[in-house]
Amino acid sequence: MSKILAVDDCSSTRAYLKKLGWKWNIEFVAVENGEDALAELEKPDAPQILLVDWVMPGMQGDELIRHIRSQETDTLRYIIMMTAKNKTEDIEGAFAAGADDYMIKPLDPNEIRARLGEGERVLFRDQSINEAFGQIGN
Repeated sequence: MSKILAVDDCSSTRAYLKKLGWKWNIEFVAVENGEDALAELEKPDAPQILLVDWVMPGMQGDELIRHIRSQETDTLRYIIMMTAKNKTEDIEGAFAAGADDYMIKPLDPNEIRARLGEGERVLFRDQSINEAFGQIGN
């Protein structure tokens, strides 16, 4: 786990995640809106794990996730919605949009670390499965 994309319009949240990243030896690429996030994902070394805030000006987090999931790509992504929204219908909505996980703000560093670790495990497993099926097909 070396590079994570954090999308949040709150500068203090972005700064907090970057500070945690320095402590954990993780690079947090922090952007303030969905449009900037999409630009980051176009880069060849784009992060595969994303932390996405729900409520942002312009493109909301659920819109961003839907857009990412609608794109055809071979790149595996693990997306965690992070928000103060804590109602069951909000959680259901995030998963319906394509989120892989959900964290309720305020963010707890231990929970962030655990959920990022789970994302890394899922991506590793999925990559291993894809590689195995690729070898079978050859």
